[in-house]
Formats: sequence, structure tokens, C-alpha cells
Amino acid sequence: MKKIKNDKKWLWIILISGLLWVCTSANRAVLAPLMGYFQDRWLLSGAEIGILGSVIYFSYFIFQIPAGIIADNWDRRKMMILSGFLQGIAILGCGYFKHIYGLIFFRILAGIFSAAIFSSGFGYLASILPSKRKVLGIAIVQSFMPLGIVIGTILTSQIVFRYNLNWGTPFIIFGFVMILSSFVFYLLTPGRKDCSPGEKEKNRESFIRKKGWLDINELFKNKNLFNLSLIAFIQCYSLFVMINWLPYFFRQNGFNTLEAGNLSSFAYILAIPATIIIAMVMSKLSTVTQLKKPLMAIMSVNILSTLIILNSTNTTILILALTIYGLTSRLSTAPLHIHLVTSFSKIKNYSKNLSIFNSFACLSMFIAPVVTGFLFDLTGMLDIGFYIAIFMEIIALLLMNFRINVAKESKVQYNYSI
Repeated sequence: MKKIKNDKKWLWIILISGLLWVCTSANRAVLAPLMGYFQDRWLLSGAEIGILGSVIYFSYFIFQIPAGIIADNWDRRKMMILSGFLQGIAILGCGYFKHIYGLIFFRILAGIFSAAIFSSGFGYLASILPSKRKVLGIAIVQSFMPLGIVIGTILTSQIVFRYNLNWGTPFIIFGFVMILSSFVFYLLTPGRKDCSPGEKEKNRESFIRKKGWLDINELFKNKNLFNLSLIAFIQCYSLFVMINWLPYFFRQNGFNTLEAGNLSSFAYILAIPATIIIAMVMSKLSTVTQLKKPLMAIMSVNILSTLIILNSTNTTILILALTIYGLTSRLSTAPLHIHLVTSFSKIKNYSKNLSIFNSFACLSMFIAPVVTGFLFDLTGMLDIGFYIAIFMEIIALLLMNFRINVAKESKVQYNYSI
């Protein structure tokens, strides 16, 4: 696959990829403002409402690695387009079927069809972007994720609680935009050239011989990949405790539903520029050792800001803590982690290794809301789930310090030619 050298063309590809991520992230965030509403409507316990919020991540986790392997061995671009169309249909289903079981069913389908977006999308971008644009390009796409969370949270709060429209309306909006974005992506992005029949047969035989569908041994052989995956699990656990339960936490502390949704979204708005700025600055660092130190500083500040959010009784201090949290959250530093994964991977395994890495994050996305809801039912205190997440973040900090090991003179690989 050839690199995209035309600046306007690669920028269009990144923007359309970003639109797909906006819809994917918004669909995940839609339920957060509605958790209390659904709990009252369907008389759900804390654990049950946590499960409702998590089912999308469970199916996302289950199909993550298979989707990455298929993308590497079929076509990353086609995999991304197909999953985008099908995910859009599933999101529409969430909005049309108003019973809890219908909502759960289509949330599961949305998780299945979104499984390939991460691995195939970033694998595709890493393979076509010029080396000097790679980190920035991934950062721009990554910045659309917090944008999607913000749009999903605020739009849902406004539509349902300010304008009293049906709760299915946000799903219908994002479903249509997802389908349209997938079609535009199909029109504007270049595909790979077809192989001759002989080459196809040779590739197929090589694929079967190497057992590409089942071989994930690199996860265990590559200690850096394994430890980055553990860090992804921990940081996404903490992030999705915040995404799913922070609006509810604010409601418990005296804010109304609209204020709780807006406050929770504030941090993710700041993650949008932070993602690009951090990537631009840190992409100039040439070794993993150089990357680790500022990453660890950012992680430490993020832990401190979370503690302040949970214990602040002053609105000004709370907003300041949310500001710091947004600038230092996992959303802001994710492009660097993605970059490290591809740096520690062979080019042919981009999507597979990214899917392995992301499957750890997916598992935590499913577990975090459920565990937090269960502990809330058990203890009557929502805070305990947040403090467990903080403790896990400290473990992630130690892993980054002691377990991501590359010699000082080893350069981070920026050449992604195929």
C-alpha cells in the first residue's frame, strides 16, 4: 500500500476517520446521562444499570482480536467501512426499540460491529500516512474520541432533559451520521491494489502455514506489548468509571441532571486540544526512555486531579480539577501508547497487535461500570469504586516506570513503509 503524500488527501482521510470515531464514542457515552433515568424507568439496581452500560464493551472485547486478525489478512480499509455501516444500523436499532431487552440486544450488536474500528482504522492510517505525519495524524483522529464523548453526553442531556424529546433520538442521530460517514470514507479513501491470482494463493498458503488466525504468541513474547496492554486495561478502567459514573456522582452531590452532564463533559472537551498538543510535542522525542518520563508525569498529575474531583466542595476548585483531568486523561495520551505499540510491532501485525492491546482496554470498559455498580449496591457508597480506580492508576504508573524497557540508544521507529 502506497503512502499518501498529498497533504490535502491525508487530511481528508483523517477527518473522515475522525467522524467515524465521533459516532462510535458518542454512542458509548449516550447512556451515561440516562443511567438515573433508566434506573427509575425500569427499576434497576446499581449492578443492573452498570451491566446495561457495559454490554457494548463486552461484545467489543470478545470480537476485538478476531477483527484485528481479519483486518490484517483481508483488507483494513474494507473492514473499517463494513463495520461502520453495520454499527450505524445497530445504533439506529438502539433508538427504535424502546424495551430494555431490545436496547441491550442492539448495544451488543453495536459493540460487535465497532470491534474493528480501532485495529483496522489505526492499522490503516499507520500504513498509508507518511512517517512525518503518522503521530500527528493518529493524534487528530484520537482527538475525535473525546469530542464524541462530549457530543454524546451534552446532546443527550439537552435532547432528553431540556427539550423533553424521546431518549431514542440521540441514537437515531448518531446512527444516521455513522452510516453517512462510512459511505464518504468509502468514496474518499484509497484501497490497496489487487494481487494476481498467484500472489493471492501464495499469501493464503503462507497465512494458513503461519496459523495467522490463532497466533497471538507475540503478546507473551513481546514484554513491552504485554505491559502496555496491562497499562491500557488499568487506565481505561479508571476512564470508564469516570465516563459512566461521574454524572451520577455529581447528581448525588447536589447537582441537577443537566449540570451533572455538562460538568462531566467539560473534562473531555479539554482532552481534544490536549491530545494534539501532547502528540506534537512528544513526537519529537526519539527514544522510549525520553517518552516515558513526561508520560509518567502526566499520569501522576491525572491521579492527583481525580482525587481533588472526588473531594472538592468548592465549585471553582472542582472546575480547576476537571480542567487538569481533561488535559491529562488517558484520552489525551492514547496516541502515544498507540504509537509505542506499533513501534514494538512488525508492520504485518499492526492491526492484530493493536487489537490485542485494545482488547485489554475493552475488557476494562466492560468490567469498570459493573464492578462500580456492584460495590455501590453492596456498600451504599459510590466513592469506593473511584478510589479503586485511583489505586489501579498507581499500579499503571509503576508498570510504566519499571516494565517498559528499551535501551536508551534504541530509537522509536517512525518508518512505516510497506
